[in-house]
Amino acid sequence: RTITRDGGTASFGFVVTASSAGRAELATATFTATNASDGQPAGISANLATRVGVTVQNRPVLRRVSLSATPAETSIGKPVTARITLRNDGGATIRVTQVRPVLSGTSLDAPPLSTDVQLPGAQSVVVFVPMTARGQGTTSITSAVVSAADLNSGRPVFISTPAAAFFSVNVLTSPQLELLAITPARTAVSVGQGFKVTVTFRNTGQDA
Repeated sequence: RTITRDGGTASFGFVVTASSAGRAELATATFTATNASDGQPAGISANLATRVGVTVQNRPVLRRVSLSATPAETSIGKPVTARITLRNDGGATIRVTQVRPVLSGTSLDAPPLSTDVQLPGAQSVVVFVPMTARGQGTTSITSAVVSAADLNSGRPVFISTPAAAFFSVNVLTSPQLELLAITPARTAVSVGQGFKVTVTFRNTGQDA
């Protein structure tokens, strides 16, 4: 490539691979150049480039630390919140964009949660995922599917072992009230006289 005279410029792009964690300083460049008119070697008369530092971080390591949910017991139709704790045991920051609890059972509905969380190295984050109790029974949160990427490279990051223990949620049937009796304390009273009336209900559902 020819760099024209009287202030001409040219830029050259290179692919540099980070080989280990640390900090690299870019201060100068080694090159071979010749004078276009006579072929004689041409060197640098002045280095005006600003020194630039590049920090090389270890790859991120994503771990699922714990799984839980609140409440642990509920009834059909009520909300349940999954609590998923993630930790980055690596160096580079992880960008988490979606989290979905993995369920064993049919009593909970857990759609994926879209998010945008940045998780730096050696730190943890708790992601809260809304769920709904949709049927009677016990459902366990056994795992979580996480969509994540290395914030530096954009490469996908997957959960590394060990995995967190599962957590179970018990879904009860909703309260079912039956009116059993209305019983007055007296069957005959005078005008202006107060009397007690007892109303009796029975709950045939599992939840109170």
